[in-house]
Order: sequence, then structure tokens, then C-alpha cells
Amino acid sequence: MTTVTPSSWMEERLHQLTPILERLIASEPVAFDERLRGKLPAVQGIYAISLKDGVPGDYLRAGKADVSLRQRIYQNHYMGDQSGNLRQQLIKDKICARLEDTKPWIRQHCRVQFLVIENGKERTIAEHLMLAVWQPRYADEGSRGFPIGEKV
Repeated sequence: MTTVTPSSWMEERLHQLTPILERLIASEPVAFDERLRGKLPAVQGIYAISLKDGVPGDYLRAGKADVSLRQRIYQNHYMGDQSGNLRQQLIKDKICARLEDTKPWIRQHCRVQFLVIENGKERTIAEHLMLAVWQPRYADEGSRGFPIGEKV
């Protein structure tokens, strides 16, 4: 009879999930430029927004897109003005003074990586692991995020 220890089942689950995050990290970074919208697929997945010249592992935003990656990244974080999106978080963090300053700042400093995951359960689990391990600077209001330098 095989004894299952807490560490063995946790290691097995991490072993199964880690390749998802590795594929995201290995995906081609996409610039926030005039071609961004066309490069983002209209399907569900996970994404990570980081600084172009940032330290590996430091992410500004990371999450899942339940409608489409194009809608979540382009419409919400880049074009939108909702309270929990990247543009509003840059203002709240005093990186940008006004909403109109945020898009040029994002174009100059940010990039996004994404991975298509159409299975809802797998996408949600990947998002939870990504947020727990990567601890992005910003997250949705109610905040799952940690300011860089204040990682757990």
C-alpha cells in the first residue's frame, strides 16, 4: 500500500500545473502598440503584464480572461477606465498623474504575455497559482496584489 503524504500530493499537483506557467513565461512578449489589438486572440486564457526592462518575475498585472484575452487586455487594461484596471492603478500608485498619461506610459514601459486556455477550471487554477507564486504588483480591487518589495 502506497502512503500518500501531504507533501507528495502537493508536489504532484505543482508538477502538473507548473508547465502552464512555464508556457506563459516562454510565450512571445507583445508590445502595447498599434498592433496590440490584432495580436490578441478573441478567446479565453491567462495573461501577465510586465515592464519591458523589468526584473524576471516582477509583474504589474496577471490574471485570467473569461470572455477573451483581447477584451481583457486591450479593452479593459489598455483602453478602459474602470477602477480596477491597470490605468487606474497607475494613477492610484502615482506613477501617472492623469488618465490621459497612462496609455503613453503603458506603450513606453509595458509588455504582455498570454496563453490560451479555454478550459474554465484549468484557467481558474492557473490564475490562482500565478497570483500566489508571482504576486503581481496590482490585482483587482479587494486586492490580491502585493506591492513589489512586499512579497510574502
